[in-house]
Amino acid sequence: MRPPIKIVLTGIVVLLAVSAHAQSITRFDPPDSIDITALSINERGEVTGYYFDGVGTYGFIRDARGTLTSFDVPGSIATLAQSINNAGAVTGSYTERFASHGFIRDARGTITSFDPPGSIWTVAVSINNAGAITGSYIDGVSYAEFGFIRDARGTFTSFDVPGSNPTVAVSINNAGAVTGYYFTPHTHCFIRDARGTITSCDPPGSIAAAAVGINDAGEVTGAYGDGVAAHNFIRDARGAITSFDPPGSIAAQVFGISNRGEVTGAYADRLGAHGFIRDARGTFTSFEVPGAVFTEPFSINSRGEVTGISGGGPSHGFIRR
Repeated sequence: MRPPIKIVLTGIVVLLAVSAHAQSITRFDPPDSIDITALSINERGEVTGYYFDGVGTYGFIRDARGTLTSFDVPGSIATLAQSINNAGAVTGSYTERFASHGFIRDARGTITSFDPPGSIWTVAVSINNAGAITGSYIDGVSYAEFGFIRDARGTFTSFDVPGSNPTVAVSINNAGAVTGYYFTPHTHCFIRDARGTITSCDPPGSIAAAAVGINDAGEVTGAYGDGVAAHNFIRDARGAITSFDPPGSIAAQVFGISNRGEVTGAYADRLGAHGFIRDARGTFTSFEVPGAVFTEPFSINSRGEVTGISGGGPSHGFIRR
């Protein structure tokens, strides 16, 4: 079965260099962790993700003061936290035997498990500030994969792009718009607005495209291939698409977008693998976690704080301020 969305996207397209501004980078690892994936940072600087301690895989929350809280869904084999909203609620997925289910953990620590009706495999990946969750699931009758939205009351809406299989939802903004990708049979980018209208958002000339994030302004970011190389893009709310490839990059992959239009991701050049931030004006900042072989950012908030992983074997979490 397909692993968590943001990890899949590392391999969908591929893996930028420029200036280093004043910065503060903090590395962190939950106690007993031997490998960690830090995936999401909210506006308060709280981070969520998951880690492996040699026995099991657990979710974690790191608050803005640096306090780490570990958690898992009772009875689960692995708990994979994916996204945290500004209220401190976390969503993700957990596995037990031969099935995957979605969960939401509220700020008090109460965990609720869920599956869309008919699902035999659920992957929840993004939560907005209203508590609406998006992700994908496999239907037990057709065995096709659909996108879903679960609102704060627990009501599900299933959707797919007509003629596609699968439809994979990746990110939801505070207006309820969702973005992701679908196959027909090539990979395409889509946006589903809060009324349910679905729009394809492939950059011109692309033969494969996947969106990874949408902000509250309706800006979408993702990556695409044109048959020669892989590139990254930003699509504004009016539909104008800007492609970017940082100077000196061999390959690059964007992973997250903030409400200020900043994007973050990772790139490779002839010197190694680095993290990057591209601001709304198109200026790039390159950075590395000191001593790390690779730096891979996954999420950025409106204060410019970035979280992700770094390392050279087992990975470690980091926050860049």
